[in-house]
Amino acid sequence: MTPSTYPSHRPPQQSFASAALVILLALSLLLPSNVQGQATAPLPVQGPAFARTNTRLYILGGTANNINYGQFFSLDLAANWTTNTPAWSQLSDGPQQNIFPAVFSLDQKTMVTFHSGGTTASYRYSITSGQWTPSNAQAAYAGLQGVGAVTDQNTGLVYLAGGYTDGTRNSMDIYSFSSDSLSQQPMPAATTVFASRSYYANVWCKSRNSILYFGGYNATLQTLLNDNVVTEYVPSTNTFSNMTTSGTAPSMRADLCMTANDDGSLVVLYGGRPANGAPFTGDVYILNTATGAWSQGVAGAPRIYATCTIAGDQLLIWGGIDNNSLLAPASVMIYNLTSSTWLTQYTPPASYIAERAKESPSVPSPGTSPNSGSGDSSSTSSNHAGAIAGGIVGGIALVSAGVLLFIFRGRLHRPSLVNTTGDSDDQDERKMPPPQSAQQQEDEELQRLRLQLQNQQEQLELQRRLLQLQQEQQLQQQQQQQQHLAYQQPHQYQDAGYYQPQTYYSTGTNSGSVAAFNTYDATAGLNAFSTAVPSPPIRPPVGPIHGGYVEGNSSYVESTPVIYHQPPVGASMAVIPVTVPPVSLTAKKADYDNYMEERPPGNPHAIVTP
Repeated sequence: MTPSTYPSHRPPQQSFASAALVILLALSLLLPSNVQGQATAPLPVQGPAFARTNTRLYILGGTANNINYGQFFSLDLAANWTTNTPAWSQLSDGPQQNIFPAVFSLDQKTMVTFHSGGTTASYRYSITSGQWTPSNAQAAYAGLQGVGAVTDQNTGLVYLAGGYTDGTRNSMDIYSFSSDSLSQQPMPAATTVFASRSYYANVWCKSRNSILYFGGYNATLQTLLNDNVVTEYVPSTNTFSNMTTSGTAPSMRADLCMTANDDGSLVVLYGGRPANGAPFTGDVYILNTATGAWSQGVAGAPRIYATCTIAGDQLLIWGGIDNNSLLAPASVMIYNLTSSTWLTQYTPPASYIAERAKESPSVPSPGTSPNSGSGDSSSTSSNHAGAIAGGIVGGIALVSAGVLLFIFRGRLHRPSLVNTTGDSDDQDERKMPPPQSAQQQEDEELQRLRLQLQNQQEQLELQRRLLQLQQEQQLQQQQQQQQHLAYQQPHQYQDAGYYQPQTYYSTGTNSGSVAAFNTYDATAGLNAFSTAVPSPPIRPPVGPIHGGYVEGNSSYVESTPVIYHQPPVGASMAVIPVTVPPVSLTAKKADYDNYMEERPPGNPHAIVTP
C-alpha cells in the first residue's frame, strides 16, 4: 500500500517565530523614537548651584546669555564616561536662579537651595519623590547674595557665612534640615580674623571636622580682600582661625571653585577672578590639610563661576565663563591629582561602584517644578532616556532568546508524521523516514529566522551608532550657538577692569576742581564736600577714588586719568563757581546715579566704581 500522511500545515513554532519577529521589529523602531532628541546634557551656563552625594554630582540653574535657567541634572560618578559624553541624567526643573548655593542633608535624601531673590528664600528637593517644595527658611537680609553654604557632616547643620547686602553683613546663618528654619549668630569683627565677605569659596574638611574658607570680596563689594590665607571655622567650638600654611599660596581671588576629596586630606582651588582686574585664571592649587603645604598643579582653561568636585583622585570641572565672557563648553574637564595630567576618560573609584550597589534602585516620580507649579511631562519623560533604551534592548534580547529556545525545543520534541501503512508487511516500508522535503523546510525556516535576527542586531547597532553621531552633532551645534550668542552680546556682565580709564563726570564747564570720595554711597560723598569744592584737585587720604565730579575738562587727578563728559541738562547741573557749595545735592545724586550702571541680579562685577 502506498504510504500516505496527513496534509502538511505550518508548525506552531513557525507562527510564533513570525509573531516574535514582528515584535522585534516594533521594539527596534521604538529605540530611535524614544531616545533621539532627548535632553542628554545640561545647557552650558555660569554660576549654577551644585552639591554632592556619595556617587552623584548635582547641578542646578545657572545663567546663559542673560537668561536664568532652572535646569536640574545629576552626573553619575559610579560609571565610566568621557569628557565629551558625561553620564548626565535630567531631573525635574528647579529654581531659575544663578550664583547661589545648594547642599545635601546628612542622609543625602534632601537637597536645599538658598537665595533671597524672590518671595521664597529657599527650596527643598526630595531625592525619593523627585518633588520641589518651598522652604520655610527666610534669609535675614533681603539682598543676600554671594554667600556660600556647607553642611556640618557631624551635626547636619548648614552654615552660611557673610554674603553681599546693601550694608554690612556680619552674621552667620545656620540652617536646620529637621526644623526647616534659619537662625543667626555673630561673626568676628572686621578687624579680626575672617572679616565679613562674599563671593568666597568654602568646603567641609572631613579630616579636620571644620569648614575652610578662601577668597572673596568685602561685604559691600568695594574691594577684593588682601589676605590670601585659609580661614578655618570649627562649628563644635564656634571658633575662627587662620591656618598655618607653607609653600606658595594662591593669590587672593573671588568667584573661584573650591572642593575637597572624600577623606578631607586634600583641598583643591581652581580658577577665579584675581585682584586689580587681572585676567581670570585656570590655576590648580592643592592644599595638604595635614601639613598645611600648598602645591601647584598644571593650569587648565580660565574659569569663574564653575562647578567642581573630586572623585577619587580626579578633579572634575564643569560650566562657568572664560576671559572673553564666553560660556565654557558642555564637556567636563578631568584633572588627575596623582599624575598631574588632564584626562579625557573618567574612571569611577571602586568604592563608588560598591556604594552604588548598596543604593536603592527606586526612581523618583515626575517632580514638580517651582517655576511652573506642575510637572513637565516632556522633560520628565526624557529623564530616563537611557533606561528606555536599555529596556528596549533588553526586551529585544529576551524575545530573541525566546524565539530560538522555542524553535530548538520544537525540533527536539517534534512528533513523526503519522504513517497509515498499518496493513503493510514490508518492514522497510514501515520504517520509512519522514519525507526529505519537510525536514528541509524546517531547516530553511530556522536559517531564515537566524538571518533575520542577525539583520535585526545589525540594524540596532547602526541605530545606536546613528544616535551617538546625532548627539555629538547636537553638542557641537549647541557649543557653536553659545559662542555665536556670546559674540553678539560680549559685555552683558561687564567686569570692573573693563571700564578703563577711570571716568568721572563734570558738574559744569569750569576747570580746575574735582570733588572725589572713596565710598560707594554717592550721597555721603557729596555731603562730605557740601562746603566749597576744594582746589587744587584732591584724592582721598586712603584707598582708590570711587566716584566724583569734575569741574571742567581736567585731564588728570594726580595719577588718575579723568575724562570729561557733559552732564545732563538741568537746573541742578548749572555751572557753579568754585567757591560756592554744591546746590541741590539730592538732585545731583539723582543725576550722578544715572551714570552708575546697576549690577544685574546675581552678578556683583558690573558696578561702575572707577
